[in-house]
Amino acid sequence: MTTSATTFGPRPVTEIEETGLLRGPREGWVTVALLVVMLVTVALAIDDANWAGFGPDGGNQTSFLSLAVLMAAVMGLGLAKWRLLPTALAHLIGAGIGTAFLLVAVSGAVSADPSLLGRLRGLSESVGIFYNDLVVLGIRSSETSVFLLTMGTLVWALGQFAAFNVFRRGRAMPAVVGAGLALLINMSVTIRPQYLHLVIFSAAAMLLLVGLLWPAETTLGSAEILADAPPGWLGPVLAVVVPMALVALLARRCVRRLGGVTGDVLGACVEVAFTASLVALSLG
Repeated sequence: MTTSATTFGPRPVTEIEETGLLRGPREGWVTVALLVVMLVTVALAIDDANWAGFGPDGGNQTSFLSLAVLMAAVMGLGLAKWRLLPTALAHLIGAGIGTAFLLVAVSGAVSADPSLLGRLRGLSESVGIFYNDLVVLGIRSSETSVFLLTMGTLVWALGQFAAFNVFRRGRAMPAVVGAGLALLINMSVTIRPQYLHLVIFSAAAMLLLVGLLWPAETTLGSAEILADAPPGWLGPVLAVVVPMALVALLARRCVRRLGGVTGDVLGACVEVAFTASLVALSLG
């Protein structure tokens, strides 16, 4: 009797999967989906803050960040699975593709010219004006092109770094820490309430961590112990549902009493979520 391989968490690596470029990731497509949800949530939170104002089409100039982080994650996944590529060369290829994408995306955010060449020329002029205002005249510039290029570079690097760590090294913690830090920084300086972004990110991050670690942990027990253990899905579910509920209640209470969210409140939410996750995993 054979059992089908799970699609959540790492599976034993076979020679075909290790060398094949078009095979599905051994970590499972659910892991891919959770990583994408986590990264896109961060990009949407940054776009929701609307740091750069509105573009020629009337939308946020940072609206391209979601597509940027999605493409960066896909690029990081592909480069991570291309085992013939050294790490440095893989990152160099991803950086080159990211540079090309950001030039096209940012030029569309600052220029309404119908042709790509015209938009790139407009981007170049905007960068020149920014340099002249800041360096030559020493005044604050109203041009947002440099800010958008910088923000796009950081978001692309985050997506590629997170995907590469998960799918080449099997480490989800660097991805969660990097994306979580970006989200917390954005939430700490914006005046817009972004509790929904925090909840979605926390759920995806916890499931991602549990999904990569849980199968490895369950293989450590004997068959008899596993036979008497609770269902395998109970621990991960509790580790996500319970912390989310507690954090939501805590944040809601603090907003009512304090009128908003401060750094201390975010720290308390992290501590409560971490403690609740440990307890839920131990009970599940």
